[in-house]
Amino acid sequence: MDLEYVETVLEEFEHSLKREFYKGTVRTFNAVRLLTSKYITKFRETPSEYLIYERCLKLRRYWQEVKSPHPPILIIPPLMVTPQIYDLRPGHSFVRYLLDYEFDVFLIDFGAPTVQDRHLRLEDYVKNIERCVEVVRATSGAPRITLLGYCMGGIFCNMFAALDRLNRVESIIAIATPCDFTRIPVYHELAKKLERPLTTLAELLQGVPPMLSRTVFRMLQPVKNFLLPFNFILNLWDEEYVASYESMERWFEDFVAYPRDAFKQFFSEVVVKNKLFLSKLKLGGRYVDLSKISVPYLAIAGREDIIGHPDSVGAVLEAVGSVDKSFVLVRGGHLGVLVGKHARHGWAKITCWLKEHSAAGSFAGSGKKVLTKTEVFVKSSIASPRIPQRLFNISSDDWVAKRRKRASPAFRG
Repeated sequence: MDLEYVETVLEEFEHSLKREFYKGTVRTFNAVRLLTSKYITKFRETPSEYLIYERCLKLRRYWQEVKSPHPPILIIPPLMVTPQIYDLRPGHSFVRYLLDYEFDVFLIDFGAPTVQDRHLRLEDYVKNIERCVEVVRATSGAPRITLLGYCMGGIFCNMFAALDRLNRVESIIAIATPCDFTRIPVYHELAKKLERPLTTLAELLQGVPPMLSRTVFRMLQPVKNFLLPFNFILNLWDEEYVASYESMERWFEDFVAYPRDAFKQFFSEVVVKNKLFLSKLKLGGRYVDLSKISVPYLAIAGREDIIGHPDSVGAVLEAVGSVDKSFVLVRGGHLGVLVGKHARHGWAKITCWLKEHSAAGSFAGSGKKVLTKTEVFVKSSIASPRIPQRLFNISSDDWVAKRRKRASPAFRG
């Protein structure tokens, strides 16, 4: 046997032992840390400031270090979950990624509904989105804004844009957003069979509790969720894996209740009867006709997504009236498409698409005047008495100056 070959094998074996010893040491150390604290990962939100702060509606604007040359982006979350999914953790935040590319980012938070909010319907959420759109336009000085939504957040984008008569939408990005629910294999047939028991349960419980939503979500991928704790223990030495696992577990724990009437309306009319795709859904006495959407539209789906199935997501291009419309398929499942380890590929496609479509957009080049000093007309239906009114009187230039001041050492000292 070649002596050089033996030495190579022994050297590799030595390196392997050292590597496993290192993993074992770190794994043990992190296990001890978990005995004294809930999480190993340090979670920090991207700095922002609230423009609306109410129990079931919050609007925040993220600090931007430069004045954005692009139309502002309003991010809309799904119901049932918190918008934390967009700003998951330091080093892996979709919001932070957009800020790094000089976008002006606003985020809606629908809060944590309780039993007293059981009467909330889809049209109530669309009205709240309209309130936020007006505040974003007035605060940023932009005549039109980009709507971005994940899952049901994308459905809300479609609803608002289809009903909007004032030309306030610049473009739409829908991520993992089902449109034609009949194209989701198996699950649509299952939904039809479960319609009556689930709506009856929602009626009895006066809504859908977070624990029930969490359980159903995990049951969609039973094997994967069963193996997760074991994989976590095996990878306890891997800082990136631990951060990813803990951030998702933290997000799952923060599920919120689903209002009774909104759930029944969405499940029966949008999912089972597919009324939104067929333009037969009625909100506030008006039909939601997706063919009325004419702005540039980007739909993104994950190849392995079983909830936002690619066939269902891509069907939106058949329904909207936009001439400029695109469908992009990326790696990942329903969560992975937005926050998975390959999510940055999707983020990159979104930022490239946004830059292409905003370069000659109304905000930068329409000839319309962009306000240098915005005085937001605050009606009692928009402003919350718990938020200082000064937040509603700020220009884009003031916003940048204020952000820089807060970042300076003199301000911190």
